[in-house]
Amino acid sequence: KAIFKRMLCRPVELLISILPSLFSIKRLKGIIEIFYYGFFTPKIKSISNAELLSIAVDSSFRGEGIAEKLYDRLKHHFEQKEMNSFSIIVGSSLEVARSFYERMGANAIGEIEVHSGKDSVIYIQELL
Repeated sequence: KAIFKRMLCRPVELLISILPSLFSIKRLKGIIEIFYYGFFTPKIKSISNAELLSIAVDSSFRGEGIAEKLYDRLKHHFEQKEMNSFSIIVGSSLEVARSFYERMGANAIGEIEVHSGKDSVIYIQELL
């Protein structure tokens, strides 16, 4: 929710970044669904106050351990902030991503529908 608030506090940059998507009904619908999820989905907040939205690594750099390093640094960051856990929402059909999070120690704890008609899996990563 804090990320969405910060984005909305910078409306010019936000508009510039989403301008190309405004010409695609499908993308615009996805943006609206994500904002709705960010503001009106209390189910996730009851699980953890911290959330990993996405890890993306360019295909030419995959297989070099970059995603693992990013994930480990995020875990360390949340531990420094004295967080006990963080949640991750992953599309059910994204087998590679789901396998990655499971390999990193996250546990699937349920399902949610962020985008209309598409199920996502809720993961929780417990921290020490």
